Amino acid sequence: MLLPHCDLHVALTGTPPLTLRVFRRTDKPGVVEPYTLTEVPRADCTYGFMAPYQDTGHRFDDVPTVDANGVVQPKAPGVFLFQLGVGDFYLVGRLQVHRQLENWWFGNNTLTTALDPAFGHALPTIYARFSDDNNATDLIGDISGHGYVTLTSENPQRVEITPHGRLRGLVETPQPQRPEDPPDFVPVSGRLGTFPERKLQVDVADYRKERFVLREHQLWQHSDVDEMQNILILAEGFEGSAADRAAFDEVAQKTKAQLFVQRRHEPYGTLKERFNVFSAFQESYERGITCGNRVTDTLDPALPSGTLIPFEKTVGPVRPGTPPERRPYTMDQLVRRVGLPPRIDSRTTDPVQLWSGQQLHDFKPERVSAKLLKAWRTHRSLGILQARNSFFGVMMGYRPADRIIGPAEPVPVPGDDSVSADMAAFVKRVYEFWNTGSTGILTLDPRRHPPELFGPGRTSPLNSVLTYARGLGYVNQHLHVHGNIGHVWAPEGEGLRRSRALIAVVAYDYQGRPVNTNSRTLTLNTLEWAPKIFFQYDTTSDIDPAVMHRTVPAPDLGKFKPGHIVNVVAHEFGHTFNLGDEYEEFPDDGAGNEPGDLLHDNLTRLGHARLHAERRDINLGRVKWLTLPRMRYSARLLRASEPSGSPPGIKVQVDPGQLAVWRAVQKGGPRASKVSLRDFSITQYGQQLPLSGALLEGLDVEPVQGDSGVLVLTGQTGPAPVFGAGSVLYVPLRDSAGTPLTVVDGRVLTFLRQHPDPLNSTFDHSVPNDDPDTPKRIDGLDANELRRTLVGIFEGGNHYAGAHYRPAGACKMRNGSRVGDAGSFCFVCMWLVVNRIDPSHHATISRRFYPGRGR
Repeated sequence: MLLPHCDLHVALTGTPPLTLRVFRRTDKPGVVEPYTLTEVPRADCTYGFMAPYQDTGHRFDDVPTVDANGVVQPKAPGVFLFQLGVGDFYLVGRLQVHRQLENWWFGNNTLTTALDPAFGHALPTIYARFSDDNNATDLIGDISGHGYVTLTSENPQRVEITPHGRLRGLVETPQPQRPEDPPDFVPVSGRLGTFPERKLQVDVADYRKERFVLREHQLWQHSDVDEMQNILILAEGFEGSAADRAAFDEVAQKTKAQLFVQRRHEPYGTLKERFNVFSAFQESYERGITCGNRVTDTLDPALPSGTLIPFEKTVGPVRPGTPPERRPYTMDQLVRRVGLPPRIDSRTTDPVQLWSGQQLHDFKPERVSAKLLKAWRTHRSLGILQARNSFFGVMMGYRPADRIIGPAEPVPVPGDDSVSADMAAFVKRVYEFWNTGSTGILTLDPRRHPPELFGPGRTSPLNSVLTYARGLGYVNQHLHVHGNIGHVWAPEGEGLRRSRALIAVVAYDYQGRPVNTNSRTLTLNTLEWAPKIFFQYDTTSDIDPAVMHRTVPAPDLGKFKPGHIVNVVAHEFGHTFNLGDEYEEFPDDGAGNEPGDLLHDNLTRLGHARLHAERRDINLGRVKWLTLPRMRYSARLLRASEPSGSPPGIKVQVDPGQLAVWRAVQKGGPRASKVSLRDFSITQYGQQLPLSGALLEGLDVEPVQGDSGVLVLTGQTGPAPVFGAGSVLYVPLRDSAGTPLTVVDGRVLTFLRQHPDPLNSTFDHSVPNDDPDTPKRIDGLDANELRRTLVGIFEGGNHYAGAHYRPAGACKMRNGSRVGDAGSFCFVCMWLVVNRIDPSHHATISRRFYPGRGR
C-alpha cells in the first residue's frame, strides 16, 4: 500500500514536501490477528511518471521525480500518471502539481472512529482548493493523509492522533442524557500555514462490546444455533429518528416475510425451518453513506447532473443491426481507454484523432460516437462530495485514491515518448489508473477501516462490522432464553460455518451496487436504486463555495417498496452458498480460455471444458452439474452413521417425522426400495462440485423398528465409510425404463452429445446480454419444456458474454429482478442450496420446481 494514497496533490507554493511511503501488508495463514505493516525500503521502490494530457512526443517533459528519501520533486504544474514498482508488484497512481494551495477544509461533517487499544481507525478526509493554473489540473483535490494539515486532539485522553494521521478512540462517547442533548463529541483541530483553524467533531464507538439488541423475526431453533443458517439484517446509515427506525423495521420484516413466502425466492421458503432471522438497528449520526465516486455537476442532455463517474452504460441509443465492433463504447469503456476529460484542454487537435496517435491500448476510433464524445467532455465535477458519517463506514464506489497493488511485475519506463512496444506497454499500465472498478459498488471505506484490520479482497475477520456482529445477543421473553450468539457470524475457524456471509448490511441510500464482499463474509445492500446522486454546493458557506453536500431525503414509508431489497438479498445470499454471478457485463471471453475450472458451483469455462483445442465445443464430462441426481424421496442424516450388526450394516438417523416414508420405501418392491447414501462433502468456503463425497447405491432399508428415526441399511460390499451429519439418504427418481434421472433431462443430454455446444437459441458471445436465453429446439421436447429455465449448458456468465457457461437460460444469479421464473433460481442452483442446507428437501424441489413436466 502507498501512503498517503494513490491520487496525490502537491503545490509549488503553500504545501510542505510530499513524502511517499510504501508498506507491505502480511498475515499469518490460519491465524486471526491484525495484519502486519512493514515499510518497504525506499531503495526498493521505483517510480515512472508520464503526462497524459501533453501532446505525443512531450509526455515525459518536466515529469516529477522521487528522491532517495521518498520526497516528490515536482518541476512544473500538470497532471501526471505514474507506476510504482516494488519487486514483482506494481501500483499505479496520479500526481497533480499545482502552483499554489489556496484553501482547505475537512471532507467530513462529523466522524466516527473506533475504541481500540492499538490502532487508529478513522482517517479524516481533507480537501483543498488550488490555484487556477489554466491547465488540466483540478481546482479541488483530495489531500487526506498528506501531512499538510496538522491535526490536534482537544481531548487526547479520549481521542489520540496516530503517526499516520488516523484517530484512535480511547474512551467511548457517552450517550446523551436526553434525546435533545447534543453528542459529547471530541473536537479535533486542523491547522495549515496561515489558513484559519478548522475543527472536526469526532465520536468514539466501541464495536467490541456485547449488545443484547437482536430482534427475532424468525426463531426456529435456539438450542443449536451453530447448525442453523442465521441471518442478520444490520442497519447502516439510518439516523436515530422514529421514521428511520420504522423504515428499517419495515425492511427487516418484509425481507423475512417475502424471502420465505414468495415463489420467486425458492428454495428459501422450502428451507425456512433451517433459518433463524434476526435484525439489529444501530443508528448513525448522518443519514446515507459515503460516495467514493465523483458525480457530474453540469447539466447535459445525455447525462444529468449527479451521474456517477464513470457512467457505465451507452450514451444514447444504438442503431439496431450495428456490428459489435462498431457499437459505441459505454462511457466507462471509453474512460478506461482515454482517461477522464481534463479540466482545461489546451490541445487543439480533435480528441479522437489525438487518441488515435497516443498508442492507447485497444482504442478503436470508430466506436466513439458524437454523443459519446460530447458527454465525455462534461464527465467531471468541480468539487468532491463530503463523506457521510455512517456507523460502520460502508461506502459506494471507489475513490481513485484507494487503489491496491497489482500482482505483476512493473513494466519498463521508456527512454523517450516515441512509437515503441515499451511505450505502448507503459501507456497501457499507467492508464489502469482510470479503471476504478464497478461504478458505485458497495465496499468498506478504507478511511474508516485501518489497514491493520482491513485489506480489500481479504477476509478481514477483525473489521468493525464483524467485530460488532460478534458481540450481538438477544433476549426472548416468551421462551425465557437469551445469549450472545454473535460467534455464528465470525468467519474465523476451521470447517464450514453455516452463517458465514449471512449478514445483510442494509444501508439507507438510493445508490450503490450490492455485493457479497470481504471474502464472502458480508453482503452490502442499499434500499433502492436511483439513477443519480442529489447534491448541492454550499455557496453561502464561510469555508468555500466548492463544499459539496449530498442530499439524502428522509424515509417516506408511503413510497417505500421493499421488494427491491428482498430481490437483492436473495441474490447476494446465493454467493454465500457458492453461486457465482451469471450476468454479462463485458464483451468477449475474458479469462474464459484459461485452464482450470471456476470455483463457483454453477459456472465453468471453456479453458476447462474445451473438447478440441481448435474449436469451442464442450467436453460434457467436465461440466460439473450435468449428472446431479433427482430424487423421489430424500432425508438428511441428523448425525454420523455407525456400523450395525453382522455382517455389518449402516445405522443412520433421520427425522422421526419421515419414518412413514421410509417404511413405505422398505415395502416398495425390488426396484422402488433400493436407496442411495451420499456423504456431505463441502469445502470450508462452500464448494460442493464436482461431487466428491462417498456414495453407496443399491442399498436396502431393513424393517423400521421404533419411532426414534433410526434406520439400518444393508447391501454394501465391504466396510462402509462413515457418512457425516448432513449427508443424504435418497431413492433416485427414475423414468419408465428404470433409468435414474438427473437435473439435465435425458433428451437434452442426448442432444448435447450430438451437438456439444451451448443451448442458447441465439447469441453473440462478443456482446453482453442480460436477457433470459431461450434454448434451441430439441427433438422430443414440447413448448412447455423448451423454456428459459431448461437445464443444460448456456453461454454467458461470470460477467462475460463468451467462454463462460451456466446451467440454465434464466436464474436469480443472472437477474434477480426479472418477473416470474426469470427472477427465480434455476433448478441447479436450487439443488445446490438445498444440498448444503437440508437435503431432505431434494425430493420436494424435484416434485415442485423442476422445469417443464415432472419427468
